[in-house]
Amino acid sequence: MESIDVDFYPLDPAVRRIALNVASEPRNAFEAIRANISPIRELRRVVRELNPDVVLGIMTVASVLATEHTYPPQLPLNRLWSSMRRWSFRAADRVVALTDKSKHWLEEHCACTDVRVMPPPFTLPIPHLEPILDPDTVVPRNRRVLLAVGRLSDAKDFDYLIDAFAKIADSMPEWDLVIVGEGDLRPSLEK
Repeated sequence: MESIDVDFYPLDPAVRRIALNVASEPRNAFEAIRANISPIRELRRVVRELNPDVVLGIMTVASVLATEHTYPPQLPLNRLWSSMRRWSFRAADRVVALTDKSKHWLEEHCACTDVRVMPPPFTLPIPHLEPILDPDTVVPRNRRVLLAVGRLSDAKDFDYLIDAFAKIADSMPEWDLVIVGEGDLRPSLEK
């Protein structure tokens, strides 16, 4: 196990981060299967070694390898990962979802018996990280702002937000829609 001391957000000194070092680029089907089994084995080994009171998985594939960070139908999984999600979430003592909609989907489709909703937390004060953008350079102070923040991907549906805002923009001339985020859909959303 290798400890990593470079994270996007600073970790509390009491937190120990362990890298499993199992990421790989499979070249064929056999390697792909092995690439999916290796992280599971390594994670099981670490859990046995540390014997923690709580194990918290973040994100669907990582949890299968239990927290669901999206509404599951928005990011469909293939048959294998769907089966693994059902198996691992059903075996979990508790599954955490971000919304009631996700909670109900998980209960219905994964047979989860204890799903709790925990909205995303924010820590205050929010750290000033690069890039820092002065709001006045984006929107004048006399404007009202509808702010949306998130990953620019299909799962976030920013295209619907842009279309909806376009329909009401003429009736609300003092308002601007500002979207903050990065992702693969940036070029198409900008168009």
